[in-house]
Amino acid sequence: NPRVSLPGGPYPIDYSTQIEHMHPWTAIIAPANHQILSLETFSSNQNRLTTGFDMYHSIRYLMSPSLVKGNDKQNSLLFDSGIPPWSHNLFQQMIPPNRNCRDAKIPK
Repeated sequence: NPRVSLPGGPYPIDYSTQIEHMHPWTAIIAPANHQILSLETFSSNQNRLTTGFDMYHSIRYLMSPSLVKGNDKQNSLLFDSGIPPWSHNLFQQMIPPNRNCRDAKIPK
């Protein structure tokens, strides 16, 4: 097995480590019985152009679903703070199949 030396000592390099190194934090494993997730929408967003902003929007939703629900304007403002308007919540919004880099605000 190849080894790499990182701070703290050598670690074996396996396939999952190599993938995680190339694409950090881009995999979401969601439980099938989660109460607030729409796995149908989430599944349809596979193999679509997504960005870190979409992941951020989705994770913020998972962390604070109570801020999204209801009509409380103050909570809504708290949730929306810092989330770019062009980002998509992967659990609630279908990403258009024809989304391009310009739509996703990916610079050239």
